[in-house]
Amino acid sequence: MTLASPADRVRSLLAFPWELYEYQRFVESAARTSPTRNDMFADDAPRFEPRADDVLVASDFAVAATASGVRLRSTEGGADIEIDGMTPADVARIQSLIDGTRTAAEVGWQVAGLERFLRKTFGLVVFAPAAVEGLERALSGTEITRFPTSPYGIARPYWQNMVDVRQCIEHELERALTDDERAVAFLGQLHVIATMGASLDSFYKPSSPVSDAGVAPGTLWNVRARTIKTAAGTLFVSGPRAKVSALAGDLYHRLVYAQVGDSEASDPERTFADDDGLDWGRVLVARAAHDERFADWYCLPRPLEVRHFERLFAELREALTAAERGDRPAAVERAGRFHWRYVHLHPFRCANQCLAMNLVNWVLARALRSGIPHLVLDQFALRLRMAPYARLFARAVASYVTGDPNPAVRYAVLREKRRLSFSAMQRVGHVNGGVEAYDALRGHPEEAEAALLELT
Repeated sequence: MTLASPADRVRSLLAFPWELYEYQRFVESAARTSPTRNDMFADDAPRFEPRADDVLVASDFAVAATASGVRLRSTEGGADIEIDGMTPADVARIQSLIDGTRTAAEVGWQVAGLERFLRKTFGLVVFAPAAVEGLERALSGTEITRFPTSPYGIARPYWQNMVDVRQCIEHELERALTDDERAVAFLGQLHVIATMGASLDSFYKPSSPVSDAGVAPGTLWNVRARTIKTAAGTLFVSGPRAKVSALAGDLYHRLVYAQVGDSEASDPERTFADDDGLDWGRVLVARAAHDERFADWYCLPRPLEVRHFERLFAELREALTAAERGDRPAAVERAGRFHWRYVHLHPFRCANQCLAMNLVNWVLARALRSGIPHLVLDQFALRLRMAPYARLFARAVASYVTGDPNPAVRYAVLREKRRLSFSAMQRVGHVNGGVEAYDALRGHPEEAEAALLELT
């Protein structure tokens, strides 16, 4: 037996992927301590955390003592905040120091309790406009969220990582697409950046439940789902699956499916395949032993084949080529087809939708000057066949692309779109059938458009 020399042991220590080790520790901690899961992020809850070098700005607010601390009420944004363990004098001291010139570190040096104060107030009455502006200038927050929200509703590491992903796409995508093997490796690189940042220390844990068991940055998830049929129904034994939910109700989804020419998308079971039989997954009703009930699930196409990636990247190449020659309809159609294939392929354990839409929005930005919010396009893609989905995707682009260079205008327009779409879905949710649904929407065409419905 040959013992390793001290120099060899030092080299092996230096070669150890410490960043990945630290990231895994972060994921495990986040899985234990994260609050109630919200995969859709349909609210405006603050998620953008402050940092020591942020210059802080405060809006006007009134302070009153309570039995356990203080209560802050904003005179502008309507915020109503309670903070335990602080006095009005504590708040007044902090408020006097947040003057738009001092960083959080400078304020913290001069007064106690800043961390507790910011934990409750940041994004509601205290802000870091320069930090948000820098990220927004690099990549609009409206392109990296499902539903347009306040910039302070976006997790800061996620936003920074999506900026890093976009910059990598801008600099390296076209070269990577010259060879399919290189393109697969490039996807892995993008996935590492999405979860760990280009610096490998900007850690983000995706919200999908599967991330609780690990993220595996950059590693293809080439595992097959195992199911068995029983008298009670289909049971999951092991392997990957993705939940497909009729968000906003079955009727709304049936209306969308019918309008794009795929009424069978509501069927409890369906399979997807290319004309030559290449598998692109299946939808079925099933449950695992730890599930509370049977539900609609999507089983990923496995094993991954070279042909999957050949066709995935062919769509992206065609989309980029169409965008370069100014053929906007073709660019949108191919971008939709690429998104369908990527969502169905689900190549990584998690963080697939954010990567897919970053690539899609890069194409749209080149063809139409801006991208779109993610909405629930991935949920529709998992139900619809490719051609109907491409039609729905084109509707989403027509409704949600806004090329206004002013971020405040862009946010205002798209947040109003969100309000209109939610209103339309609520109207449809209160009726019993398609005729009544269209009657309910007839006087609200702007709501129908925002919800991707046509009233012809």
